[in-house]
Amino acid sequence: MNERVIQFRVGVMVLASVLILAILVVLSGDQSVWSWWDHKITVHVRFEAAPGVSHDTPVRKFGILIGRVTDVQIEPGGALVTMKIDQKMGKVRRGEVCQISGSLLSGDAKLDFVGGGEIAEDTVEDTADELLQDGDVINGHIRESPFDIISEIKGDIKGAFVSLDKAAQEVATLAGRVNVILGDDDRPLADFMKNTQRALGEFEKTMISLNAILGDEAVQKNLRDTLAMLPALLEETRQTVQSIRDVAATANRNLKHLEGFTEPLGTNGASIVKSVDQAVARLNSLLEDLQSFGEALNSREGSLGQFVHNPEVYQRLNRAALNLEKLTKELRPVVRDARIFSDKIARDPSQLGIRGAISRGSGVK
Repeated sequence: MNERVIQFRVGVMVLASVLILAILVVLSGDQSVWSWWDHKITVHVRFEAAPGVSHDTPVRKFGILIGRVTDVQIEPGGALVTMKIDQKMGKVRRGEVCQISGSLLSGDAKLDFVGGGEIAEDTVEDTADELLQDGDVINGHIRESPFDIISEIKGDIKGAFVSLDKAAQEVATLAGRVNVILGDDDRPLADFMKNTQRALGEFEKTMISLNAILGDEAVQKNLRDTLAMLPALLEETRQTVQSIRDVAATANRNLKHLEGFTEPLGTNGASIVKSVDQAVARLNSLLEDLQSFGEALNSREGSLGQFVHNPEVYQRLNRAALNLEKLTKELRPVVRDARIFSDKIARDPSQLGIRGAISRGSGVK
């Protein structure tokens, strides 16, 4: 057999084996492989109840069929509805809500994906535009049917009819009383109509007078000017009110500061008053001493008085000061000689006494 034919047959067998293996892998149900060709995703929706929902119930969005229910399971506190959604028909986002509604004629249930609105209050805004993924679990909503609404308002309708019946009875009673009052005589009614007509005539005259006043161009111009000035007046009023508020705030702040000043004053009032009393007493004593000093100064009998009023005392003191100054000048050479003598003695103490006069020591010079 030709070698090329053998190689060709071997290649065909390998290709067939690979193809069969791929088919087996696809048929094994691997979702990741199916997802290459299949655009459907599985979504689980939790409801408080699922009335009328069963296998193959249609799932729509904007009235377009995008999938069907594949399974309904009962869970604690509600039901879990599993559905297959074709992403090619309609893409469902996380911000949309699946709701159950029933038909008024047939009574069959249907599932619709609608915009979240107030229903999806727990949907995070950042993820509201994300698409649902395969295997996601979301919460659903049950839309009230017309029959439920009618059953809820049945009691209100009954109460309304009862109230309407009572109102009709009261109107009939009022009409009977009016007939009793009027009786067969129509004169009270005619008088009432005549008075009403007269009142309407007076009202018409009033309106004519008012129209004549408002119809004047000057009045209209003044009225327009007044209305035009009204915004500016309101703005000035607002500014005035704001200024009053600012003044009140400033006054309140000043009062707080004054309160901070007077609070310690009130707390330490007794000690402050006592200190002030002591200071006043000392000031009085000082004033008394100053008064005594002034009196002694003005008196001729005292020393200060003699010094101030007797010129002879001043002259004596002046002469004594001059004599003292002269004595000081005369004592300066004596002090200088004494300083020199003491310095020499300090340098050569042997100069003192007879021994010092006979033999002179070697003093430090």
